[in-house]
Amino acid sequence: MKGGLRDNVQTVTATTTLGIKEFLVQKSMFVFVFLASLVLTADHLSAAPAIKIMALGDSITTGCTDPPAWAFPFTFGYRGPLYTRLVNAGYDFQFVGACSEPWASWPNTPVNGVDLRTVNQDHHRGYPGWRTLGVSSNVVGWLNADNPDVILLMIGTNDMGDIASGKKSLATAKSHLNDLVQKIVDTKPEAKLIVAQIPPVLPYNMFGAMIGEYNAYIKNTLVPSFATEGKHISTVDQYAAFLTNSSDPASIDESLLVDTCHPNQAGYDRMARVWFEGVKAAVPAPEPSTFSLLLSHALCSICIVLPGRLAIPRGTG
Repeated sequence: MKGGLRDNVQTVTATTTLGIKEFLVQKSMFVFVFLASLVLTADHLSAAPAIKIMALGDSITTGCTDPPAWAFPFTFGYRGPLYTRLVNAGYDFQFVGACSEPWASWPNTPVNGVDLRTVNQDHHRGYPGWRTLGVSSNVVGWLNADNPDVILLMIGTNDMGDIASGKKSLATAKSHLNDLVQKIVDTKPEAKLIVAQIPPVLPYNMFGAMIGEYNAYIKNTLVPSFATEGKHISTVDQYAAFLTNSSDPASIDESLLVDTCHPNQAGYDRMARVWFEGVKAAVPAPEPSTFSLLLSHALCSICIVLPGRLAIPRGTG
């Protein structure tokens, strides 16, 4: 009789203990799921709108290599590897622009690597063959249509060809660039404008001196003068990305080019790295919100009941 009573009491006790554990497990899991949903909601509510990035320029902005042969596959130029770097860094961004190149001129362009069209990121304002004056004549309409937050401006390579052939002077090219920048900062005063010092053009003995002077103007005169006025402007050095010796402007690594001026994939990868550092300086990479960090810590600290034992919350006991 006593043994039977004792067995019944143990059975009831075990059942009650099991019931308590199941209850605690369910309650802990409910708390876990609830806090997890709060983290996701906090990140969603605290997230700023996607950063709109306009890549603005000529065929190098398009990403041309050697059309129409395309012996060097199309990788969307620097935009492809820049997309990858921005994604990996946690940026929420959207490339903007309505230029249809290279597809308009070369509809059968072969794609290598990430196809930006599949992720709705093949948007830009890179127009093959265009000079600074042509871009300047259209830029206000483009800016109003695309409404960018960040503008990656690289223009002047085709102007160098005009200077070499005597069609225009270097002073005129500088003036056109100044006018273009003025239109950009007047139309979108809150946008971050990053002006690139342009890459090399071969042969060096023909183009080296003029590109050196043009880039020095960008770095030492153009950008500082607008920055002094409080404009959101900076510069990156895309010329140095193609040098084997950064102190020698003639040390151009020709293995990074497919012709006199267009980079191959390795060259565009280097350009993407330079642009990425420029974007990061202008718009720092996003960080988790304080609220979501606190909630994440809470998720790591809550009491989880495991079968057969009770876990003690971190920081207690």
